[in-house]
Amino acid sequence: MRTAELTRKNLKTLRMEIDAALNEVATRNGLEIKLGNGRFSPMNASFKVDVSVVSEEGTVKTKGRMDLEVFYPELVDKNVMLSGRKTGKVVEYHSRKSKFPFIVACENGKRYKLAEFAVRNGLSIGG
Repeated sequence: MRTAELTRKNLKTLRMEIDAALNEVATRNGLEIKLGNGRFSPMNASFKVDVSVVSEEGTVKTKGRMDLEVFYPELVDKNVMLSGRKTGKVVEYHSRKSKFPFIVACENGKRYKLAEFAVRNGLSIGG
């Protein structure tokens, strides 16, 4: 891809190539590498890159995961009942998000932000 300037369209293509290369590096090294948000001008672009270690159990050690293990070890991977008979596991805690600091992941891949009272209430219902 040879281009005179960066546009949304050619950055989308470039991002797919970068993601593929990062996935190859991540797999080879037992990591998870995610390309985050970016910004660009016609002459340059920058992206945020998050690198996390994958434990032997297959858990990705993000900052939110490590904070959950430190501050709420009793909630790590606990099943929580969500509305509509959905259940999910508590996977992350973000202390700076005052309203919805907990992340609950469902089996279908969706992730939900919950307040502490919702997590604790869901534990008592969902066990």
